[in-house]
Amino acid sequence: MIKIKRLSIPVDFDLSFLKIRWSDHLFIKEGGKVIGEGVVYGGDWDKAEKLARQMADMKFEAQQNGLPVCEQVFISGNKKQETRNNEEIEKIVKRESNLKLKVGRNVIEDIKVIKFIRNDLQFPNQIRIDANQGYSLKQLQYLIPTLKEAGIKYVEEPVKIKDLAIASEMLHRYGMKIILDESLTSINIINVIKITDVINLKLSRIGDINQAFELIKLAKKHNIKIVIGCSEELERGMGAIYALGHEAKKIGVLLEVEGFGPLRLKHKFSSVPRWFNRIENLSIIVVHKIRQFLFGIYWIVLKSGVLIMKKSKLASSLSLHLVKWTGKSSQKIHPKHLIFQKYPPEFLKYLNENDSVLDVGCGNGQNSLLAAGKVKKVIGFDIDKVQLKIAGDEAIRRGLKNVRFDYVSAEDKFPYQSDSFDKIIFLGVLEHLSKRESILKEIKRVMKTGGELLLGVPNEMTSWKKLQMSVDIQHFTDPDHELEFTKRTITDLLTKTGFVPVSIQPTAYDTPWAGLIDVVGGLSLNLYQQFLFWKWSVVKNNPEKSISFFIVAKKSKL
Repeated sequence: MIKIKRLSIPVDFDLSFLKIRWSDHLFIKEGGKVIGEGVVYGGDWDKAEKLARQMADMKFEAQQNGLPVCEQVFISGNKKQETRNNEEIEKIVKRESNLKLKVGRNVIEDIKVIKFIRNDLQFPNQIRIDANQGYSLKQLQYLIPTLKEAGIKYVEEPVKIKDLAIASEMLHRYGMKIILDESLTSINIINVIKITDVINLKLSRIGDINQAFELIKLAKKHNIKIVIGCSEELERGMGAIYALGHEAKKIGVLLEVEGFGPLRLKHKFSSVPRWFNRIENLSIIVVHKIRQFLFGIYWIVLKSGVLIMKKSKLASSLSLHLVKWTGKSSQKIHPKHLIFQKYPPEFLKYLNENDSVLDVGCGNGQNSLLAAGKVKKVIGFDIDKVQLKIAGDEAIRRGLKNVRFDYVSAEDKFPYQSDSFDKIIFLGVLEHLSKRESILKEIKRVMKTGGELLLGVPNEMTSWKKLQMSVDIQHFTDPDHELEFTKRTITDLLTKTGFVPVSIQPTAYDTPWAGLIDVVGGLSLNLYQQFLFWKWSVVKNNPEKSISFFIVAKKSKL
């Protein structure tokens, strides 16, 4: 038996945007189960009842006729809303609908919600997220591994329009697709269509069903899927959704129909006086604003300190200055190089006594000089004349005759014959350069068949760097880096430029205190050595937390 229940409740109370939307709701229930929901405007209960019945009928008819259904949930920091969200999701599971999550306000909280829904609630169906252009590119990059892990294939409007091309490339790299909605009608469609996988077609925003049909035809032409966006609160919209859904399905571009089914429902309903809810919401807003203000001051101070440290050349190179000032070396070098004299770096074990070695971007020659003690010949080159002089003077001081240093730019054609070197050392340099593909192709050219590239690059996706990305601050290990890498991106780059990666190994744990540990190294090598042992031991069990990768790659035969 169908029953109708009328309630006056707050809907979509959103703490992030500090909006309170009041609605008079009408629910149609059958056997205790809500099968339709209507929103009352101006006290028009008759219209609400009609809309609610239409929604129930449309949802049933859509599922019976094979139109995939997606329902959406708004995520909020409000505890009452969280409970409501969980209950909604459980109902969506029972209704066998897909789920759309509204995110894009706090990337840390968004990750928690995604993991909770997929892992704790064991939500089995497809999830897609709608960020309403709420993320920066750095935040999106931080979020992508979670999206991949959760099996999310579709991301709607993740970033601002100006960054969509880059965001699309990032998502496609991980097998995800990008959705755009009515913004297609306000910008250059031809340019945007090239990076769009799905159009979320909302009739209530477009305002013309004929224009909606034209977009469906455009989607067919460019092999793009269609989501039919929700318009349940418009009487004309109910029939239009259904008509558009069948039209899109008929020509083979329908992804899903969005918005069917009762949403934002509590387990039990009770009519509460508006004045009581208004006072309760007002108190929540006041507390929230106070906390937001205090946190804002704290964050400005903290962020300013971090940025000052990163921008200050003296602060960022303090450990190098201390090594010289305390007499540990006659030159300004990183304390790790002094430790490597006792504990040789990983690349040395790949060198043989008859090898001819090239050190690309050799800097002060630390790696070249170490290699010279093991191999037949070493050539190191760099564009920094000051560092090259340091390297040459040190080679003379050590009496090394099999090493020379050249003034060459890594981004120009190398002045060496093809197939000249058995091993090429390329450690901590690639991330500083912009012409990465051409440089790697030059390295391949001068490398002998069967030779090996000994490459070191920074890992962009450590826990510490992800945390920095999540709050949109500069997260690279060195501010001078042009780019940092994941295992996948560096593997793809090597494969594209003619190399076959043989092994990818972690180096040392990336900790927020790495800079401070380096400063300690400028004062005490013994203490610094203990910290290095700790960083090496941590990364053995947690390779994904390594600050960089050491890669051995061979020259492809192709």
